[in-house]
Amino acid sequence: SVAYGFYLGSIAVVINRLAVSLLNIPILIGLVKFKEIGWWEKGQAVLFIFMVPAMVFSPHREALYAVFSIGVLYGFGNQVRELYKTKATGALDIRLIIVYIVSTLFWMAFAYSVGALGLEVLTTGGLILLSAIAILWFVYWLRERKGDVLQRGVS
Repeated sequence: SVAYGFYLGSIAVVINRLAVSLLNIPILIGLVKFKEIGWWEKGQAVLFIFMVPAMVFSPHREALYAVFSIGVLYGFGNQVRELYKTKATGALDIRLIIVYIVSTLFWMAFAYSVGALGLEVLTTGGLILLSAIAILWFVYWLRERKGDVLQRGVS
């Protein structure tokens, strides 16, 4: 998060998290407009809003960052489940997933270079889930394209 970047004193982390966060705004708007938001998602949103001030003012920043990251991994897991359940690409923007994968790869390289075990585990888990999202998206995208081609051929 941006707060974690300030805690580390790293402008690179702050800029990276701001850029990725800005990419989430259109997604959140689309979710609110087109998908029913359940009580679990609302609860997560409230929790994550309070995570930033908690990380700024708490002496337990690393533990809070781990909790926040586990919440993010849970969200990625939900995307895998949703893709598998619907068997369709839906409104998922693969470009954002690719940005997440690239960002996670950089974080993973950082984690392994400094030997941060917690970050190594979290980034590895994130990369696995993001890769699953990308693979499922491409599989269903190819099926959707094949179906469109077959429908146009019949018409």
